[in-house]
Amino acid sequence: MTTQSCYAYASVAMPNLAPSALTNIIVQSRAFNRQHGITGILLYDGTSFYQYIEGTVSGIQEARRRILASRHHHSIEELACGIPASPGRFSAWTLGYLFIDDETTSVRAVLCSLEQVELVAAFQRFASESDSM
Repeated sequence: MTTQSCYAYASVAMPNLAPSALTNIIVQSRAFNRQHGITGILLYDGTSFYQYIEGTVSGIQEARRRILASRHHHSIEELACGIPASPGRFSAWTLGYLFIDDETTSVRAVLCSLEQVELVAAFQRFASESDSM
């Protein structure tokens, strides 16, 4: 049995991130994730990214390397890293994507203070409230 790993982070998007750059991030990430057996979700609120991914240890290590090297964001804050507490929550998506435009929702406040199980559940709540997947 292959050991599964997970990684979650919050980061600040570069100012004036072009919609075409965001589209490229999603398209390239989905292709990479499909090739490496990674699943997960990416949230974007117009200023910050929040992502949770799961996959093999080697796949997550390579994805993490790509995330840390990306020029599209900075100030990366690790939210979770290690063995998923409840794997397979986003198994249907190579990368689900949700733009959160509700100004009353502070995604950072919701996600950045949670332990792994609650963090994954919060990502799921955001996903379930959207018709944008």
